[in-house]
Amino acid sequence: MSHNEEIVFKSDELDLYRLIKECSKWQTFKLVFKFHPEKGKFSIGWNGSRFAAGSEYDKLNKFFPSTLKHLEIFLKNHYFDDAIKFDSTILELDWINQTTAGEIAQEQFEQIETNEDIKEKCKFKTRAELLSSIATTIRDYRAGEIAAPTVSHVDRWVSQFDVDGQLPLLAEVDYVLDKTYFSREYVKSFFEREIINHPLAQANPREFWEQVNFLNIQKNGQSQQEILKLFADSLRSQCGLELEQCGSPEGPFFYIDDVLFSGSRVQSDLKSWVHGVAPASAEVHIFVIGAHRLGEWQCKEGLKAAAIKASKTISFDCWAAIRFEN
Repeated sequence: MSHNEEIVFKSDELDLYRLIKECSKWQTFKLVFKFHPEKGKFSIGWNGSRFAAGSEYDKLNKFFPSTLKHLEIFLKNHYFDDAIKFDSTILELDWINQTTAGEIAQEQFEQIETNEDIKEKCKFKTRAELLSSIATTIRDYRAGEIAAPTVSHVDRWVSQFDVDGQLPLLAEVDYVLDKTYFSREYVKSFFEREIINHPLAQANPREFWEQVNFLNIQKNGQSQQEILKLFADSLRSQCGLELEQCGSPEGPFFYIDDVLFSGSRVQSDLKSWVHGVAPASAEVHIFVIGAHRLGEWQCKEGLKAAAIKASKTISFDCWAAIRFEN
């Protein structure tokens, strides 16, 4: 630790340092995962109410969203002003099945690959390897509706293009799908972690989710119904609750879907709800697997304006497993 840093939290798995500087709106914190002393370091900016967006924040949010959310709550409690100096070493983290923060972080950190890493892998894959990789990635696409994609299926698809362009195209598709395709297994794992570890659930996840009002108001498409079925499976396995058992007048509202990119569909659904049956006061959480940062911001701003126009006091927040930027 350098002379201009103070340690504000220390455990067997991770340390959190604060850079000591005077009269600065933004404070700098350094999160260090002990399982990887070199690559497990992340610097994040904090202005008293939010993190500074950027490469280190984005990497943390992509691979350690639960850790970041706990840190956000911690920093809001203790570093809401430059004058506040933390004087304890206790940070409570509620991890899945009492698994340590370091173990979860290490499991996720080991999955990190840069764009160049993946491009290098794609470059040296043979045609057969690329066909197999793509078919394996999308093996659960529309499971139960259509036959599982096979190597022959992918080969038939790519054969419609010029021979010279087929291998580069397969490499690009393999790369893009590896980064953007959300398998049912991935979604299920994300839901199961969040149901137990979600910051809003606090000490009693079952009690929290039992109060939640789940919105099923999508006007176009079937994605919300499908994603609610997956969430219901995870809720049943983690809390022993059926979706139909949940809901209360005092509880928050959850709009769950697969992705939020432009945000237009989410806005359209929720604006109709806001101007219609929504209560005069409510807390709404948009819960998705993937979100585009600009679309997320535009969506929330549009919904805030709609609530004001409807003379209702409704807050909107968004939670995502992964976020994208241009």
